[in-house]
Amino acid sequence: MFFQVAWPTDKDDKTHWPEITYAMDGKMGSDFMSNFMLKERLAVEKDFNDISKPPNRRSWGGNTPLEVNAFYGAESNGLWIPAGILQSPFFDAGNSDARNFGSIGSVLGHEMSHGFDDNGRQYDKRGELHDWWSEETVANYKKRSMCLADVFSSFTVAGRHVNGKYTLGEDSADSGGIKFSYAAFTKKTERSEEEKRIFFTSFAQTWCQVERKKSAVSGVLTDPHAPNKFRVIGGMTQFAPFQDAFQCPSGAPMAPTSRCTLW
Repeated sequence: MFFQVAWPTDKDDKTHWPEITYAMDGKMGSDFMSNFMLKERLAVEKDFNDISKPPNRRSWGGNTPLEVNAFYGAESNGLWIPAGILQSPFFDAGNSDARNFGSIGSVLGHEMSHGFDDNGRQYDKRGELHDWWSEETVANYKKRSMCLADVFSSFTVAGRHVNGKYTLGEDSADSGGIKFSYAAFTKKTERSEEEKRIFFTSFAQTWCQVERKKSAVSGVLTDPHAPNKFRVIGGMTQFAPFQDAFQCPSGAPMAPTSRCTLW
């Protein structure tokens, strides 16, 4: 798995801005429509030019360094971390480790986990489509992942159940992201109970949002991500260190007596 951090780089990790970055330099005018048509023409020319070239696994495609997001591409087995998300509140050099690991760390762990979710597991290290897991591993994965799908299917928004099978890829990536980031966070140095609580609080705050009811219902029907509220509740309830950090009694709403273990 290769990484693209902040901006485009080549295989030697040197900055490499693609030609498209400068394609409109010196060609734009003051008329919006003319500029729009210029952009469209250059895009078509680029597509025709790319047809004759071998695929570029490191290409950013339609994404840019300005986006506040992160991406994993199964067909490339690559991870893109735009500069847009490498800023507060997700990451800040002035933040504590607990805040950075809880937020951007979990996001990056999430994207890496996509390489092993219900879709990513079907692609190998070069991004080529074929089964590289043993039959036993696949069977165990399906059994464990269905446990997670059932957890998320129990959540409801305005009377509508989340479709845990539909959101499984993102939910399993969240599960991996929390676990991997927390492992890195606690391995670096011994952490206090306060730091651990800040880690989980930072993770939860990553998904804070205000949403209208109609939008929330629409998201349940169309979004491959579970509603943000349940990304937090579902992720934390299935991760035992959360219970330990906040000293939740066994059987409490955030500390179920049994959990799904996928990774």
